[in-house]
Amino acid sequence: VGPRTLVPADMAPMGVRVCHTLEEGLKDADVVITLRLQNERMSGALLPSSQEYFKSFKHIKIKEKIVFYRLMSTMLYAGMSLIKGIVVLEKQEKNPLFKKMLGEIPIGLQEGKNLSECLEIYPASFGDSEVGIIKSGEKTGKLNEVMLSLADQVEKVASISGKLKSALIYPAMIMVVVL
Repeated sequence: VGPRTLVPADMAPMGVRVCHTLEEGLKDADVVITLRLQNERMSGALLPSSQEYFKSFKHIKIKEKIVFYRLMSTMLYAGMSLIKGIVVLEKQEKNPLFKKMLGEIPIGLQEGKNLSECLEIYPASFGDSEVGIIKSGEKTGKLNEVMLSLADQVEKVASISGKLKSALIYPAMIMVVVL
């Protein structure tokens, strides 16, 4: 990407695509990344597939996470298996991204992974601290209690974050008016 006067015009024979605007340069970026990952994977490199790579950029809403933790806690407390509980939640979920996540988790569980290992695949949705707390619940056998306390914790953090944002809006508006 660069101005027309600084970039040589005839670089196409060398396999270089010259773009003069940012939009033009980023137009096919996802396709380029996907092809590079596929090429490196075929050459024997231990890289994630493009689908696995792009999973890390998608995230679910905090309210959806809170509901997930609370309902899983309730179902586990009632004696329902982890896989069955997640399948029930998947059938009820309206958000297509979260529904897909919930559909992939039971597959991982059936392969012998722990819930914490299944959630680690989605770092944009489930942070390291949340995964660590779930891992401790798995090890102690108190996953239902841990899920309930995690729901409370995430809810409190979301509440504080919302209050902080609203408290910062007024000074920001004053700055905009002054400038």
